[in-house]
Amino acid sequence: MSHVEEVGNTLAGMLGRLPPEQLHQARAWVEEYALPTLEEIGQGSTSPDLAEAVALFERVRELIDDVLALSDNTRGHLVSYLATLGVNGEQPPPSIPHPSTYQPPVSDNPNAVDEWVRHARDKLPERPGGKGATTGILRGIPGSGDVEVKSGGSGRRVWKPGTERWEREPEDEHNETPQARQERQLIDRIDTILVTVGERFPIPRPDLAMPETSTHVETKVAMRMREAGVTHAAVTINNEVCDGPLGCRAAVAAILPKGYVLDVYEPGATRPVRIEGQA
Repeated sequence: MSHVEEVGNTLAGMLGRLPPEQLHQARAWVEEYALPTLEEIGQGSTSPDLAEAVALFERVRELIDDVLALSDNTRGHLVSYLATLGVNGEQPPPSIPHPSTYQPPVSDNPNAVDEWVRHARDKLPERPGGKGATTGILRGIPGSGDVEVKSGGSGRRVWKPGTERWEREPEDEHNETPQARQERQLIDRIDTILVTVGERFPIPRPDLAMPETSTHVETKVAMRMREAGVTHAAVTINNEVCDGPLGCRAAVAAILPKGYVLDVYEPGATRPVRIEGQA
């Protein structure tokens, strides 16, 4: 490989990191949460500290916009420069369109769905008689490509009459595999959210077990999105989305922040079940 080609490939790799998604997330937090909160609590206030806080957040928003603009400009120059070199860098896995600019195809023909959905369905195992674990193929986590997600796992919470609260059952953690440990910890984090969001996911009566929703594919995907700051992802599953006040539609909406969207493709469906975040 020539030195020019090496430089070109290095620059091509940089394209995948521009613009920085964390800055987009920070700007959204300032715009949609921090400033509105300060404005709400500051109505009628003459506090100089409050006014200074608002000014600082507005300055942060401006600086983020400047950095993002510089990033976009840099990306444009890199693309033009790579074209002159005739070098194609390694491209990241194809991403799904964001729901703000994308509408799934409308058709009664199952073959009309996006190509990646058809391919994902080919990978999914059968569920004879509608029984067995649910499996999903997830797309939308940057750098991960298509990821298989399975339902089930330990870590669910139970009601403890003595303490009057939901607690996780002790597990034999010494004998569990690293993957099982990650699954248990993921389910525990999901339960932590679901037992504290109130009316959006009503806590069951103490004499009932914690719903299995936290072990489902859709809630695991939603938690990964929330923790990774992924605002839009899609998953194809070999089951139907469970409904009801304690089903996956309600749970995913309670887990995902506002502005986040998860598209779930059920077997044979030509359009996804779209769940929008409400947290």
